[in-house]
Amino acid sequence: MKKNQLKGIFTQLIETSTRKSAFTSFIETEDISSDVTLEKSEIGLKRKKIFEELQRLKADYTNIIEDYKTLQIFVRLARLETAIVQHRSMLDTEVKLTLLNQKRGGSETSYVVARASFYNPNNVKAEIRAYLGKSEDLGNDLVKLSNDPEFMKMAELALVSSMEEYMIVMDTLPVRKKEKVMSAVKVPVKILQVESEDIQHEDELNKKKVKKRTPFRPGPRVNPKPKTLGLFLPNTKKD
Repeated sequence: MKKNQLKGIFTQLIETSTRKSAFTSFIETEDISSDVTLEKSEIGLKRKKIFEELQRLKADYTNIIEDYKTLQIFVRLARLETAIVQHRSMLDTEVKLTLLNQKRGGSETSYVVARASFYNPNNVKAEIRAYLGKSEDLGNDLVKLSNDPEFMKMAELALVSSMEEYMIVMDTLPVRKKEKVMSAVKVPVKILQVESEDIQHEDELNKKKVKKRTPFRPGPRVNPKPKTLGLFLPNTKKD
């Protein structure tokens, strides 16, 4: 029986605030010194030509990867993949129950929490949680609760409602608006006209090559505060 794939392809390739893009790693991961070109012999001359060709190949690769239109395609594919796996989770939700103990004001309270797989690019773990209630009210026998069809339906609804709040929808649809795109360094703003999926550059005041803030080099970012409203999201920090 096939299982739903809950990881995208491009979501794992593009750069995030905590990881380099797979493309950057591919180019940078090598241990070849230019010293191989200095040997005054037949093999040295051959390697000098090969080394020069390698630099041209890497430059071509980098130019394609860093091209604005290429970046837009990769980002759109990553967003579409995110939306696809999120919809899959909403349609096929495997509910797991757990107990969560919280200490507040010197006392400890135990809660029954529902968990399910759900990909959120802002979270380390591909999981979402929903608060169901105190264990003193619901009971702490998770096996008994798991065998209660009505309770599990309620848990499933809570999880799907939580998923719906954090799913990607609008970012994957064609837009008809003007957007201001600013690079990470201080250069004149570039105005882009976005018409459906066709992107036209109206004006580019500075064509200097600068290290731009792109999806492959997004820079540090502060995640928005989660909306709790009775729901617990997974901890974004690694244990």
